[in-house]
Amino acid sequence: MKKALMVLAFAWAGGTAQAELMLTPWGEKVTSENCWREYPRPQMVRENWTCLNGDWDYAITAVTNTPGRPEKWDGKICVPFALESKLSGVGRLLEPDQFLWYTRKFTCAPKPGERILLHFGGVDFRAMVFIGHDEVTDVPHEGGQNPFTLDVTDYVKPGENVLTVCVWDPTEDFVNSRGKQSFKPHGCFYTRVSGIWQTVWMETVPETYIESYQVTPNIDAGTVRFEFQVSGSALNGIEVALEGKTAKTENGAVTIKMPEGFKVWSPESPSLYTFTARCGKDMVKGYFGMRKFEKRKDAKGVLRFYLNNRPTFILGTLDQGWWPDGLLTPPSEEAMAFEIKTLKACGYNMLRKHIKVEPLRYYALCDRMGILVLQDMPSSSGDWRDPMKADTVKKYGLYRQELKEMIDGLYNSPSIVMWVPYNEGWSQPGEFLTHSTLDFVRRYDPTRLVNGPSGCWDWEGGELLPTGWVDPDKRVKTAHKPIGACEASDAVDYHHYRGPTMFPVNDRRVSFLGEFGGLGHPVSGHLWKEAAGSWGYGGIEDTKTREGLEKTYLALMDKVAGLAEKGLGGAVYTQTTDVEIEINGLLTYDRKVLKYNPEVLKKAHAAVIAKAQVSALNAPGAGTDLLHISHVHRGGGKLESPDNTLETFKWCWENGSALECDCRKTKDGVGIMLHDNTLARTARGIPEEMEKRSVSKELTWAEIMDVDVGSYLSPKFAHHRIPTIEATFAAMKGHPTYLCFVDEKGAGPEYIARKAIEAGVQDQVYYTGPSHEKIFEWNKIMPGGKSLLWLGAWPKGRSAQERDRTDTWFRIAMEKLRAKEFKYISAVSIHTYYDPKDPADPFIPSTPLLRELVTEFHAHGIPLASIPFAGGETEEVYFKLHELGFDGFSTDYPSVMFSVIRKLKAGGKE
Repeated sequence: MKKALMVLAFAWAGGTAQAELMLTPWGEKVTSENCWREYPRPQMVRENWTCLNGDWDYAITAVTNTPGRPEKWDGKICVPFALESKLSGVGRLLEPDQFLWYTRKFTCAPKPGERILLHFGGVDFRAMVFIGHDEVTDVPHEGGQNPFTLDVTDYVKPGENVLTVCVWDPTEDFVNSRGKQSFKPHGCFYTRVSGIWQTVWMETVPETYIESYQVTPNIDAGTVRFEFQVSGSALNGIEVALEGKTAKTENGAVTIKMPEGFKVWSPESPSLYTFTARCGKDMVKGYFGMRKFEKRKDAKGVLRFYLNNRPTFILGTLDQGWWPDGLLTPPSEEAMAFEIKTLKACGYNMLRKHIKVEPLRYYALCDRMGILVLQDMPSSSGDWRDPMKADTVKKYGLYRQELKEMIDGLYNSPSIVMWVPYNEGWSQPGEFLTHSTLDFVRRYDPTRLVNGPSGCWDWEGGELLPTGWVDPDKRVKTAHKPIGACEASDAVDYHHYRGPTMFPVNDRRVSFLGEFGGLGHPVSGHLWKEAAGSWGYGGIEDTKTREGLEKTYLALMDKVAGLAEKGLGGAVYTQTTDVEIEINGLLTYDRKVLKYNPEVLKKAHAAVIAKAQVSALNAPGAGTDLLHISHVHRGGGKLESPDNTLETFKWCWENGSALECDCRKTKDGVGIMLHDNTLARTARGIPEEMEKRSVSKELTWAEIMDVDVGSYLSPKFAHHRIPTIEATFAAMKGHPTYLCFVDEKGAGPEYIARKAIEAGVQDQVYYTGPSHEKIFEWNKIMPGGKSLLWLGAWPKGRSAQERDRTDTWFRIAMEKLRAKEFKYISAVSIHTYYDPKDPADPFIPSTPLLRELVTEFHAHGIPLASIPFAGGETEEVYFKLHELGFDGFSTDYPSVMFSVIRKLKAGGKE
């Protein structure tokens, strides 16, 4: 692998300092002609725009004796790369007593009825902008993290114009958010970044134009709301075109019903919807995703993260976004996409964007490629002592302004699911202002969660750090607020290297591991400094070799899996790449070496996520269910209660069990719970001719509603009647533990979903059946809806040949599921047949195959049940299934299953 290193002389405090800089594969291809030519704002696209990236003239002058715009320029700089970066073509440091000047010419053709907007993606820190002699920034723009726009219509002239930008950047010891920039890079602080570091561009718009918009999805209601800000007063009549529909705003807003079967956005399936919005002559194109992220109690009552109504363990990396050639500016879009693709290939579903705000195109890649983002607010100067200092108050005003601007600018990105306002106390104020910040973010953007102070200085159920990081035993624990009092954030965040560990689960916030790991591993030829100085948070001694690194990492993941079972909501491993002398990365700093086998990591991460999901779905509690997927076949089994009656259903629920029932429609379209399509087996007291008629094609609800369907089992059940789907779901309302696995017998997924939603019990209903295709259909109708897939062959007797045939059937079935990536399956129930007297193997399918199925479904986070169609009348088979790793059971013998589960909850078979 070719090593690309360059040595530049940095201007440094009256002398020079040598720094080794490396190029990434994408940096090697950057020129002033091809640098960052993509449209910079992918969620609000217009056709008429001009990119101003490329070669500009630059100069550096003293702040004390500069008479005005320089007459002599120092050379060329490649915008949008910062002055200090290799890709800028300069590689020089800027001091706080210096101005950095930029200039270039551009042509313009202003027309009546049009406005000309000048956009800056990011300028660090204070920027004054001039067209010719005239300053177009009424007030110099301050804040290096966020974009800003200037209307220069009244300053430009037809033909050639001169654009000049004057920048002052103090880097440290001021009110500015600096993130990880430093005068003297050391440890976890890196080379500073000054001046223009994101795209500069112009666009022409009509007099009245769309300035911005917010799009807010609601997957439960199946709607999306648009709210527009417009120059002028034309808030009514903005036309939004979406999925073949056109709607107009009133007072700047409109809510649109999504089509039936709309797709939700997730890392596994990052579905996006495009739209256009017209305001008079102005038109913009955008996109959004239907996504919901929240904290919610799982089946055990433990607070966890939920994505689209499903418990989701978020597992990712600390992602700092530094590049050896571009510093804070990525060398290209392809480079950014490579990192995200690498993380997904390694099985991560999340990244924490640490102390940096990326270009907007980065978040568009996250949206399109599918990865969850936790977004940090960059800090200003400070350290872990800051919450004890009054000095932080002077920084608070600009900090809040930049925080609000960041939220506004990134609001529409579906990949961003949680804000992280503070990290480890850096520039964090005291208790009152910290709470005020968190509470502001929570109220300002209720569509996302808010992480508590990440790592420390958390006065509401976390830890304080009065004596620093050295002695973890001296951390001061704080109490959660009482119920009813405002506890402003949604996660309580622990940092531990190597770790991992977690805060105890609690009723107020999700327990989250915001940083851990940090395993150092040097790769010679790919180090920022080949000499001594490279380091890792989690040490380096036992991870110098690839074998030692992998072994240590997998051991950490085993521990994370154990914490996930206990209620940990997510974890962030440090980090995506090496950064300067930090060598904690999965990738080297030049992105040329991936230190791990991605398939090994993917398997380990899938196991962590699966354990978390299985734990979240496991509700031991009182009652008789081992796991939420344990249920009684047809509600009553074979002998104990009539199948598919409301009285039987209530008996199941009151005994702590879920149930499986069968849903079909009568001739006149009424949804009923009935297994057979005739009444011959279960009805008593009706004419023989009626017993043979098809319920779905020949009998109406009025004809069957009073039929006795209980006496076939015993006269004491003579009062049992066929229930409607409405009556069944109404009985579940208000009882969140009453779960129903609806085996669809022709009623149709859309009908069942609509009735569940109307009753408000959609979280308690599992669409159940043998067809994965129907489960796809169910998910289109009810995005995020729960499902259970039946899997079972029907052996013809017991023999080695039948066992092999059944095993083959299952292997073919698994190949089909793999091809569709097990999508949208919430749980699986497998048909088994048990005979303890069989000397070869008591199970059909075979015991080895059952173990394989358990392992593979668990790797995908799918809990597994089994219904023993043979042998289910004895407790022995259920204990054997439990030993094989099954998470629950289905049964035709309810009392037997109830007894087994009671014993398992008590810790054994007796």
